[in-house]
Amino acid sequence: DDYYFNLSVLKFQEVLEGLDDPEYGGSVTYGSPLKIHGWRPLNNAQRVRMIVEQLEKNAPDGFDTSSWHHD
Repeated sequence: DDYYFNLSVLKFQEVLEGLDDPEYGGSVTYGSPLKIHGWRPLNNAQRVRMIVEQLEKNAPDGFDTSSWHHD
C-alpha cells in the first residue's frame, strides 16, 4: 500500500474478529505484495452479488427480496 495502511488493516481485522455482540461474520482479503495499488479480489458485479447474498441472509422473515435479482 502506498500509504502503509497494512498494519492498521491488520489491527482493524483483529478488532473485528474479537467482536461477539454481534459476532463479526465478515472477511478480510489481502493481495500479495506484488499486486498493484488498488488491486481488488472481486469485480464490482461480484461484490454486488456478495452484498445481495448477505442482505438476503439477514432480511427479516417474510421480506420480499425477489426484485433484487436481475440475472
